[in-house]
Amino acid sequence: MSEVTDPTYHASDFRQQRTVGIAGIAVASLLAAVLWFGIDLLMSPLPGMALSMIVLLYVTSRFGREIAGTVGAIVPLAAFFAIEAVLFWGTRPLKAK
Repeated sequence: MSEVTDPTYHASDFRQQRTVGIAGIAVASLLAAVLWFGIDLLMSPLPGMALSMIVLLYVTSRFGREIAGTVGAIVPLAAFFAIEAVLFWGTRPLKAK
């Protein structure tokens, strides 16, 4: 087993493991709901969009790393930033002449 899949909490029986797992899921779900409502009600949509982009970049990088190692993690990030640069420079307002 690797460190990633090793349980954090070693339980003596399955019922105890299941209880700990369900409690962790419940806490994480409540935290996610509070963050979602907090961002949605108290802030403009920009922080939510930024958070979504960060999560997207993290997941694609992690997925690429699982498939092709370090290069696989870097390529999706480089492609994303290249596309963003093209969009940024291509959609700048024109200066008045």
